[in-house]
Amino acid sequence: MKLLFAVLAVSSLHVSCSATPGDAAMRGRHYEDAAKLFEKVANQGDAMAALKLAELYNTRPGLPEDHQKAIAWYKRAVELGDVRSAWEIATIYKSGAGNVPHDDQLAQPWFEKGAEAGHNYSMYDLAEMYAKSSAVPANDVRGLMWLDAVTTFSEKASPRNEGHLYIIADR
Repeated sequence: MKLLFAVLAVSSLHVSCSATPGDAAMRGRHYEDAAKLFEKVANQGDAMAALKLAELYNTRPGLPEDHQKAIAWYKRAVELGDVRSAWEIATIYKSGAGNVPHDDQLAQPWFEKGAEAGHNYSMYDLAEMYAKSSAVPANDVRGLMWLDAVTTFSEKASPRNEGHLYIIADR
């Protein structure tokens, strides 16, 4: 009986673990419902909900493609403290995704924001912008600074770390 009680107690802890409202709707492929729930919670100050809503618009699983809305929600996520979202914004501008035209000058400050906060992909992509002379103003020293910072990160990271793999794939 004690074992059964322990199993039930542990199971109930697992169920009560925090999750972003909207996650269950996402898993069930009810994307519009998930978007409504993510938006409600993001408007209450939840960075993860803002990030997930942005990803719905960015990757378009069941919602209309709208990279402008994705950028708006990524910006909200950045305001709420999510560093990765700065990189997401920058990559949309850098690639010219969907209804957002390619614009390196709009991408650069978002890569810088992410890089300055320690986000490794942002550091790498910013160093790449300097290397390809698409950063303004051109500054080889600043480009080398970011390349050195991201290389240091990569050398200290686990060989299985996704960021490490992203960085060394281009060596």
